[in-house]
Amino acid sequence: MAIQHLLLIVFMVSILQAATSDTAYHLLAKNNFLRALLPLGVKSYVNHDGGAVEVTLPASCDFNVTVAGGSHKIRFDSIVSGVIRPGSITQLGGVRIQVEWVSRIPHGSTHW
Repeated sequence: MAIQHLLLIVFMVSILQAATSDTAYHLLAKNNFLRALLPLGVKSYVNHDGGAVEVTLPASCDFNVTVAGGSHKIRFDSIVSGVIRPGSITQLGGVRIQVEWVSRIPHGSTHW
């Protein structure tokens, strides 16, 4: 009988832990964002009242993305923070995007 009670307690604890062990990627999806907005390997995150969130990565990381022929360098610091709500992320910190601007004047134009 005691073993059954112990198994029931272990089972209930594992269910409660699974229900509360969301990840930073789940937080993004829950707020209508792609999980791919964060690099893989998030170590931890804290979701404060009011939507403020702080994400800890193993280390800072850089990568390049090409969009519409333009190259963009993105850098994530080891700690990224912001305020997340459905459809918006504000007060973003710890992320930098370097954009290479290419000026193109349409053929035949003499001024802007």
